Amino acid sequence: MRRLLQPLLLLLFLSLGQLASAADDVSILNAEKELAQAAETIESWDKETTLLEETEELRSRLFELQSAATECVSSLENDVQINKYKLEALGEKAEDEAAELKAQRKTLEEEGKQLNQKVAICRLALVDAEEQLDKIAAFRQDKISQQLTSRTTPAWAALKTFPADLRKHLASLAKDTEWLHAGWFWGILLSLIALLPAGIVVGRLLKDFEKRHAGDASLKVRARLAGMYGRRLPWVMLFVAIAATQALVGNTYGAYSFVMALALLTSPLLDYALCNERERCPASVPMRIFWTLSLFSLVMMLVPYAFPDSENTIVIAFRSLLGLFFLITAIWLVFSLSTYPEFSRYRGFRWPLVPLFMTGPLAYILGYHNFGIFFSRGMFGTLMVAVLGWLFYRTLVIALRPPSMGKGGGDTTDAEFDRFSMRRVVVLIIVSLASFLSALRLWQLTPRDTANLTHRLSQPFEIGDISLVPSKLFLGLVIFLLFWMIARLLQRTATNLLQTRDPASRGARQSFITLLAYVLITIGFLVSLSAAGLDLSNIAIIAGALSVGIGFGLQNIVSNYISGIILLFERPLRPGDWIR
Repeated sequence: MRRLLQPLLLLLFLSLGQLASAADDVSILNAEKELAQAAETIESWDKETTLLEETEELRSRLFELQSAATECVSSLENDVQINKYKLEALGEKAEDEAAELKAQRKTLEEEGKQLNQKVAICRLALVDAEEQLDKIAAFRQDKISQQLTSRTTPAWAALKTFPADLRKHLASLAKDTEWLHAGWFWGILLSLIALLPAGIVVGRLLKDFEKRHAGDASLKVRARLAGMYGRRLPWVMLFVAIAATQALVGNTYGAYSFVMALALLTSPLLDYALCNERERCPASVPMRIFWTLSLFSLVMMLVPYAFPDSENTIVIAFRSLLGLFFLITAIWLVFSLSTYPEFSRYRGFRWPLVPLFMTGPLAYILGYHNFGIFFSRGMFGTLMVAVLGWLFYRTLVIALRPPSMGKGGGDTTDAEFDRFSMRRVVVLIIVSLASFLSALRLWQLTPRDTANLTHRLSQPFEIGDISLVPSKLFLGLVIFLLFWMIARLLQRTATNLLQTRDPASRGARQSFITLLAYVLITIGFLVSLSAAGLDLSNIAIIAGALSVGIGFGLQNIVSNYISGIILLFERPLRPGDWIR
């Protein structure tokens, strides 16, 4: 039975392998056909009628084909290399070699030819996909440039007819009395009857709590939050009732009521994170206003049919006023934040930011609506993301701070401070990365755009005989900085761990710690060079050339450095010694 099963299983595996190779061939042929169709589609595009969404769909598919072709080339080149190793293992071809060896060599040669043909097909598909992606990138760039530079009705021309258009719109609403018989109108009234009294009662209780504990230092923050929520809760219930009723009947304009409720609920938390028991908090009011405006703009961008698409006079006037509100609040917020100790060193950036903030609203008022919306969304959105990221980082750092790090911080040990510093660095990296990715989305840089940029950065360039890859150089720099940070952290930690009461061993301890830091930095330097793709033999040649320069021009510096290392080993002088 076992003898019968073995050949059957072998035939099954061979048939599956043939089916897999056939599937690969079919996928490659389909890719060639699909790339040809993509080329025809790109040629038929028109800047006036073709939408960017259509180009994004085709670009996403081409990125998938590019990734598949890259993987195909990588895997097949590995198979080709294995095939070469097998042929080399058979030795050189001889006329009197055995028939079995000849058959095996012939099979490997035919397999090598087929693999090379497949590699050529995959490389051709990769080159074709990259060529079509370059065409799409050029078309999208021209299309976006055309949209951003196109000029329509300026704001002052729209404001001339704005009063008449607004009166006409209000008159049409007054004549149309169907909203009195609509279910959403009576639903809002019933919701208000149910929710508004509860909001008033609970808000009154919270305000009473603020009055009772206003003088208590331990409950000062809670009392302030209770008072802010007590004053806002009736309004929150009002907007929640409107938003819930409109959402039930499918009216997207209820999203604005929900945004108002959300802004009222979150503004006390922003005030707490921003002020943090400060006596004066000048950035609190502009921060809350800017947060509310940002939520409104987010609804206008993301919720379908929540804002009219047509550029009529009412829409132009509303967006112009919204841009001006954003401009005033952003400048107010930046100048208020500059009074904080964390931003005192960046006060020189306040005035250069003012013309950047003015660019978007001013462009929209002049009639460049697409450019104004794009630039305003990027600048004001980036400011909002940066401030929220800073507040989130600041709140987490306060939460992670050891209890011993009070106002004075005198009871904090070095070990606790080191652990806190490490956590703070990790939080800073995570928050910075999340904020950076969010800002990229605000500037309409999609993951496909960043993937294309990553692909460009992974392409090598040559300086003489040395081939360098930008992404690998950046990776090498990051690795070196990481090793440098670890060395400094271990140096500080080792100082704490090797504390001793014997002053005589202080020099030995310091020598060991310093040499450990030097060894780690040296290892990090070598690892970073390897990660950057640099040949260490070339580095040895450069080091030999530098040694000649050191022998002539840097003798004193190198001699002082070596003398310091000798002092670390022999320790003729120790910390605490007096030199007369």
